Amino acid sequence: MYMDSNNLTGEAIIKLIDRYKIRQVPRFEKLQKIFIGKHDILNRTMDAGKPNNKIILDYPSYITNIMTGYFMGKPVTYTTDNVEDHDYLLLIKNILDRNNEDKENVELSKEISIKGESYELLYIDENKNICFTQIPAEQLFIYYEPNFNKKIDFAIRFYNVTDILSEEETLKIELYTSNSIKYYTKISDTELQFNNEITHYFGEIPIIHFVNNKEKLGDWEKIISLINDLEERLSDNANELEAFRNAYIVATGLGLIEPEDFEKFKQVGAMALPDKDDKVEFLTKNINDDFSEHHIERIIHLIHKMAMIPDLSDKNFSGSVSGIAIQFKLYCMEQIAAIKEQNFNEGLNRRLRLITNMLNFKELTQYDSRKITAIFVRNIPANLTELAEMAYKLKGIVSDETLISQFPFVTDVQAEIEKLDFDAEKEIKRELKKDSYVPAMGYEYSMLSEERGDNNG
Repeated sequence: MYMDSNNLTGEAIIKLIDRYKIRQVPRFEKLQKIFIGKHDILNRTMDAGKPNNKIILDYPSYITNIMTGYFMGKPVTYTTDNVEDHDYLLLIKNILDRNNEDKENVELSKEISIKGESYELLYIDENKNICFTQIPAEQLFIYYEPNFNKKIDFAIRFYNVTDILSEEETLKIELYTSNSIKYYTKISDTELQFNNEITHYFGEIPIIHFVNNKEKLGDWEKIISLINDLEERLSDNANELEAFRNAYIVATGLGLIEPEDFEKFKQVGAMALPDKDDKVEFLTKNINDDFSEHHIERIIHLIHKMAMIPDLSDKNFSGSVSGIAIQFKLYCMEQIAAIKEQNFNEGLNRRLRLITNMLNFKELTQYDSRKITAIFVRNIPANLTELAEMAYKLKGIVSDETLISQFPFVTDVQAEIEKLDFDAEKEIKRELKKDSYVPAMGYEYSMLSEERGDNNG
């Protein structure tokens, strides 16, 4: 049964939260634990007395950090094609800067890499500033209208508040609709206490849903089994080495050997055998090192292949590599980043729209967020000589805005274009002033005399 925000009872809200806690929250919590290094290998047990090494490989963190740095390591910039929208763009940039948008985008990108999705909440602070902040996926869910518009019908945020004295936890709930926010406290398994309702003026539900991909999967979620297998193989190898160091000694033909004889043997590292047929050796298991090493290398290769993340320790990344060569090596990762960009840009457009809605309400303006464009630039080592040659060859074919955005040291494309225009205007004025200059007669005569070598003295 479809349920819209108008007929949501307290009991219905509790049921929706409980269902979300059962179906989604455990997955998010598991992925977060894996990301911070709490892997399944830590739960492995062995028989008493046997080695039980538990080697953790931080591949999830490695993949997330590499992909997040590549995708969002360089801040998103914003531009507009319309000169008349310049003041509007400055307003937007001021709001984004006040909210430390660069860091916010990195944190959002990081969480969608881990969990496949994340949320952002827009609000007005006590100083009447437009603000936005990330909300963990474990604390918020949204319901869309049952059509193809992808319009959010309502959103529910829930979180525990702990009393510092009694340490008792209370569940706080916020219900977001297109025009208001209702605040509740859970007082029983089926009952909520209504606390307050405020009206907001964002024009839409002030929640943004950022997703990693259509399936809402994290960047390494599908290769967890490979990571677990690699950790088990390396831990087993460590166990074998430790068992070899602690191997039993088998003495053949020596009869009963006293413990002090073994202690003396360990101290001097040698033992005299009375008879040529006597034998002393370690009881060890034959290990096929080549097979084990090959299996480990194959798993490592599969991890990078399936995650589409290059192995940056590979010798192919060393030395002087051209920009084109780097792009080919990062081709697979770029395909993932392209999907991320499409989805992330959708979230940024919604953020701009919500901010603009509030600006129009507060300032009685009619700004249009569609006139602002977000520009993404990948964070890769750049060959500036190649970029300069490319920019020179594409001048007049590609817009200056696009060309300038390719240079890694340019953090604000629009500002750079304005500086170029200002420099060009200064140069024109200088040339005009130079062309209109007429020297005084005496100065001109003096210069001519010097050129002829005249001497009046």
